[in-house]
Amino acid sequence: RHDYDRRSDVAASRVADYQSRRGVGRRVLLQGRGAGPRVHTRPVHSGGISFTLELPDRVIKTGSTLQGRFTLTNPNRAPVTGVTVSLEVCEWIRAGERREISREVVQSLTFSLDNPTSPEFTQDYNLQVPGDAIPTVEGTSISVIWLLKVRIESTPALEFKTPITVYTDVQSD
Repeated sequence: RHDYDRRSDVAASRVADYQSRRGVGRRVLLQGRGAGPRVHTRPVHSGGISFTLELPDRVIKTGSTLQGRFTLTNPNRAPVTGVTVSLEVCEWIRAGERREISREVVQSLTFSLDNPTSPEFTQDYNLQVPGDAIPTVEGTSISVIWLLKVRIESTPALEFKTPITVYTDVQSD
């Protein structure tokens, strides 16, 4: 399950709720376009692991590449065996019974740490949005939601999701 606040438009500041698999909510401010890359840092569990996500653009055109970087800071050297970054698309029914009707992993990258107890790990990522992808839709009856998901393989495993807005050009006749 994921929840996030969509009160502002795509170019304005946003607040996203992050939930770990343990169900602990995280509120993180992602700054607007004019402020440069959006960065958030949060301690994610008692092992002291902190996760920083640099996401230069959360609004992306179909057929484009979502680029960014993450840094894992692990001062207590808790074992982390890998990090998976994926781009997912979900369809939700909103009217009446709110439920997810489908979820698809569009692209996924897995990064292994050479040293599972390394105090820091930084990695760039590039994920491709297909040219024929369905754009983001926020409807009253149905929604199509794109998510950037990061899974940290630790004990316990940690998972974070943030919405990405996917758009397509409107063709004029």
